[in-house]
Amino acid sequence: MNHRAAGLALLAVVQVSAPASADPPGVVTFPQIDGTSSSETVELAGDERFIALAVVRFSFNTTRSGFIAILDTQTGEQVARIDPPDPSAMEAFGVQIAIDDGVLYVATQRDERFGLPDNPGGSVTAFSIPEGDLIATIAAPTATGFDYFGLPTIPTDDVLVIGAPSEGFPNAKSGAVYTFTLPDLQLIQRIGGINVEQQSVAFPMIANDDFIAWVRGTESNSLPDDAVFVVHDRDTGQFVTEAQPTADGVAVTTASFGLVADGRYAVLGDIRDDRAGVNAGWVYVFDFQQMEFVNSFGPPPGSDGRRFGVQMAMRGSFVALATPNSTDTISGLQSRIDIVHVPSGQLVRSIDLPVNDAGDFGTLSGFGQALTFVARGIAIKSNSRSGGTRVDYIPIPELCPADTNADGDLTPADFNAWLDAFNTAAPACDQNYDGQCRQNDFNAWIVNFNAGCG
Repeated sequence: MNHRAAGLALLAVVQVSAPASADPPGVVTFPQIDGTSSSETVELAGDERFIALAVVRFSFNTTRSGFIAILDTQTGEQVARIDPPDPSAMEAFGVQIAIDDGVLYVATQRDERFGLPDNPGGSVTAFSIPEGDLIATIAAPTATGFDYFGLPTIPTDDVLVIGAPSEGFPNAKSGAVYTFTLPDLQLIQRIGGINVEQQSVAFPMIANDDFIAWVRGTESNSLPDDAVFVVHDRDTGQFVTEAQPTADGVAVTTASFGLVADGRYAVLGDIRDDRAGVNAGWVYVFDFQQMEFVNSFGPPPGSDGRRFGVQMAMRGSFVALATPNSTDTISGLQSRIDIVHVPSGQLVRSIDLPVNDAGDFGTLSGFGQALTFVARGIAIKSNSRSGGTRVDYIPIPELCPADTNADGDLTPADFNAWLDAFNTAAPACDQNYDGQCRQNDFNAWIVNFNAGCG
């Protein structure tokens, strides 16, 4: 099938099964971040070791520029603090962040050094990780102001993709996407007229090594149920296809959704879907490169919550979905994290995050990105009862399925461990997460072994 001309069609529907195992050991609780409150808007990003926590502040805050804390999962300590290069000029520093190859990319929503007089544009600043040294700052070459340049910022293999959803607003077909070379951040091209047609920072865009895709907006701040995906070639900027996502011939609701992607797969979550209960939520998976739907799934049976996937993060073939439970506590909503194997739709771990003596473990806000993959686990924003913000790191062994002897490394010894698991039908045998131990799991183990573990 020619992936450059394909539409979107659902192939299968998979219901997530029951939780796979208990909470893993080795949870790291970082100290409360100095100078924070429990109601902070935060952005989280992670790599093979470090967590970046952006405390995002806007003009109504006393200190509007915010800052970024760098946390080390190996030591459990904060190792650096990054402040904006020009605090007096930069509002909402860290409104979106990403880490790739030892570099942290930080978007600032309004940077008075760029754009037009009395109408600042956005900017993206690059820092080294973990030192926090300033590398470079870039802004939209077209100075229109109020462009939200940097929302989002997506590193791919050798290209940095940056959205500017309000560039040219309120003109028709406003918005643009820019691409820059990595690591030297030289402008490659501008894709204009992306037809967002709205004054909104919520620009749903994804990118991989081949394509850039976004959801076409409307003149209002709410997307319609019949919104469509628009796909362009990442390298040439050429239009590829435009299609409305459908499931069994019925349009997938995109009025209230999250969108994440990593490599081959993209995941769209509709948090208002009612098929599993009122506003329980439902998630759709499509193959980014073929632009075909793969499967869909909802919350685990018996789960007590709404807005399944209100927070999502993705790495490779796994997606983490955070869901607030319906039970209120004295200081927030309890939360649950579900880790799902994307190609099969199978749940590999479900983690309940109850309130504990230290505070609200895993309490998630609907604002900002409070969930990310890091090392071999996930990091989540939590609240301290003393009123501050903190971060918890939770190891997820299933993120490295080929490490069948669980020694933390991928070696030939893992093959012998897989054979033992196969002969005894142990859980480690199931490498493709289809719920069975069969000979095709050997091929899946090879794929997982070659993919490595981040």
